[in-house]
Amino acid sequence: MTVSMQLISGRTGRGIPIGRVLGIPLQLNVAVPVLLAFYLVTALSRGVLPVAVSLTLVSLAFGSIFLHELGHALAARHLGYRTLSIELHPFGGLATIEGRQTPRHSVLISLAGPVTNLCLGGVLFGLCFQLPGLWVPFIASMVGSWNLILGAFNLIPVLPLDGGHILESVLVSRARIPLEGSYWSSAIGLRVAILGVLVGVGLSRFLITAIFIFAAVQCYQRFQEISSRLGYAPPLSQVLPELSWRTEKSSPDQKNVKNVVSFRLRELTRLQNEARALGDDDKDPPIN
Repeated sequence: MTVSMQLISGRTGRGIPIGRVLGIPLQLNVAVPVLLAFYLVTALSRGVLPVAVSLTLVSLAFGSIFLHELGHALAARHLGYRTLSIELHPFGGLATIEGRQTPRHSVLISLAGPVTNLCLGGVLFGLCFQLPGLWVPFIASMVGSWNLILGAFNLIPVLPLDGGHILESVLVSRARIPLEGSYWSSAIGLRVAILGVLVGVGLSRFLITAIFIFAAVQCYQRFQEISSRLGYAPPLSQVLPELSWRTEKSSPDQKNVKNVVSFRLRELTRLQNEARALGDDDKDPPIN
């Protein structure tokens, strides 16, 4: 199974440049050639035909990941954002998109990758029943299955998967302040990631387990960072008002307003301290 992730940043990737597609730099992570060489050496012991089939399937798998990331990139371009690079990793890819997106644009860009795979998977599954021969329908069904799995897996609501970006964008757009939405997206993502680890262990799937362990660590670190900045635990009813009937007794409006005002004051103090520190750095040193 492969996983494709979207990185929203202003930095380009650090992989090996292999060309440009539609003006977007395409890169390979340094681990890809190493793992590919090891895989081929291992496969050579089984003969030439298995190697040829394996090479074809690996190439098509990377092609599926590339199309996923290209879906992100083209959606971003349509909405006015520039993609700095697409980097392919052994188990996924990263589309580095420049600039901060609005929540709505972030949802659309994040959806573009999984939708690309789901559409491609559906087309290939339809074609595999129409194509002649034995190997071509087999390969079409395999690649179609990968794309359906890749598209569906990336919609799981946990960072750094696309579903996690979608969840965060939706919650941020509904919260009073963005950090409250990010707080709950990381909290929900952490719970989903822990569940994914348990499923991976139960199914004895090392890759699934490793992916969700990585996701759990990332969500936990993000949750801790946001919690320290907020200084309070925002009620979920402030992000999802339809759940207010569950928490309205334990979360009075007066307390919620007090928390937000307190957070605003702390942020203002932090910004003032940073500005003061920058001002001190710019001063000329005393002349003795």
